[in-house]
Amino acid sequence: MPSERTMRRLLELDFMGPEKPEPYWDDIDFGSHYDRDGEPINMRQWGALHQDPEYKILRQEDVGDYWVSTVWIGIDHGLHRVHPDYPLMIFETMVFKGEESDLDCERYSTEAEALAGHERMVEKVRLLEAAT
Repeated sequence: MPSERTMRRLLELDFMGPEKPEPYWDDIDFGSHYDRDGEPINMRQWGALHQDPEYKILRQEDVGDYWVSTVWIGIDHGLHRVHPDYPLMIFETMVFKGEESDLDCERYSTEAEALAGHERMVEKVRLLEAAT
């Protein structure tokens, strides 16, 4: 079940998906979508939250010619589904430069890890900028 914080936000957002409940959108046991607190959500909830920049974006900033972005992706990019003892990977930091994408990427389990990872990535990019 979504966390209380997520439920409050969902109530503020526009409706996403088909008008009538549908198994693909509303099956809570879909198994790969999670809110920012790591609680399972269905695809309809994920779709609504994923379109909400206030919910999705943790931090984004320019560092010289680079752009560092840390977001909630809400879909586990780890091995948790296959190995439940493995942590969820539902946040990521990516580095972009111009048209180049995915120059660097780190994934995280929690919002706190993602925010700390963002700061480490910004420092890494600053050092790269200073060296060039």
